[in-house]
Amino acid sequence: MTAKISAQTLQNLIEHRQELALLDIRKHEDFIKGHLWLAINIPHDSIESRIRGYVPRLDSKIVLIDAKGNKLASEVAKSLGTIGYSDLCILRGGVEHWQQSGMPTITGDYVLAHSLGLYVNQILQTPSISADSLMQKLEAGEDVLIIDSRDPRDYQDSTLPDAVNVPVADMVCRVPDLIDDQSTQIVVHCGGVTRGVLGAQTLIDAQLENPVMWLREGTTGWCLSGGELCHGEIKPVKPASKAAITYAAKTARDLVEQWDLVYLEPSDMEEWIGENPQRTCYLIDVRSSEEFLSDHYANAIHIPGGELVGMTQDHIATYHARLCLIGDADTARAEITAAWMLKNGWTDIVLLRNWEQGSEPGDAGRSSEAVAVKDSSAKPTGKPAAAPMNLLQASVDTRQHIFESFMRDHPYRFDLRESKPPGR
Repeated sequence: MTAKISAQTLQNLIEHRQELALLDIRKHEDFIKGHLWLAINIPHDSIESRIRGYVPRLDSKIVLIDAKGNKLASEVAKSLGTIGYSDLCILRGGVEHWQQSGMPTITGDYVLAHSLGLYVNQILQTPSISADSLMQKLEAGEDVLIIDSRDPRDYQDSTLPDAVNVPVADMVCRVPDLIDDQSTQIVVHCGGVTRGVLGAQTLIDAQLENPVMWLREGTTGWCLSGGELCHGEIKPVKPASKAAITYAAKTARDLVEQWDLVYLEPSDMEEWIGENPQRTCYLIDVRSSEEFLSDHYANAIHIPGGELVGMTQDHIATYHARLCLIGDADTARAEITAAWMLKNGWTDIVLLRNWEQGSEPGDAGRSSEAVAVKDSSAKPTGKPAAAPMNLLQASVDTRQHIFESFMRDHPYRFDLRESKPPGR
């Protein structure tokens, strides 16, 4: 029989910051009505097919959470046990017991992602612009470059008119080649807050000389101000110029110095994994889908850097696991991702370089479930459907509620460090 633990015991596990996967197995619509802060939602009817991507180590500590900690959690524990998971327990009384014990829950989805973006914005005072002000600048003919910092799939589904798709981790290696003048204003947006803030702050931290700001509430704010969205057109990425490569290399060196980043060679990997055999090690390729499918390090999974930082819950579930990030030598994508993940509370991170020595071609690895490669030739038609205004405003209000709750209740804190990147 699977052991059941009390709310206080689970709270102690969380506070000790050891490896832990909190899996809420309820339906998504129930999950967003109230859940534990660090819980990852994998509904019970799909958990067997999805869990290996989220929790790859079979002896990881897993806590199953349902509404009342009864039959459903016990059934899931039994099925997971049959496929090899050996360290399973159930939160006694489920979410209901947790709340009755005075422990905090939160409504909504992507709660840590929203909190990270709003926290960065509040602490670092990332410059921002409202949708109304951006519309005025565009109408006046000002020199503005609009960047959509999300995954290409999101960009293709709906984006601002004339926006260029540059995911967060690609900012420093691609943006320099998109501007001809240091006076060009750069506005970075996502669907709401986080990836827009992270994209803008990445350029600011890299000391780009152009004025940089993020669009408050992203596409949501744009629609609330009466703006229309369009489908983004995925275009081939041109090789970076020598100047962009130099700029990215300098950014990478600065981040290595600021965050004490450590590089490993392929020959070091067996020793690194073996020195902590009871730890989970995620080998994550943070490049584009096309690059990953062309060639990648053996046994790596694919999660683009900006998605790993901004949408962590879509990809990995074992908190405080070890991360080995795989990028390339001239883009700073792995270094940028590592810095943001360190700020996001993941403390055990290394970077793999010269990974081509242990590479494998084609699709021998796997692409993360949430970022499976999309056929860019299958372009959407017509205009994106606009959500009702009341739902758009509700999403804005929900993000603010999440952040206020985070600042009040959540023991998880981000590490933004007061030190600035070394001067150029």
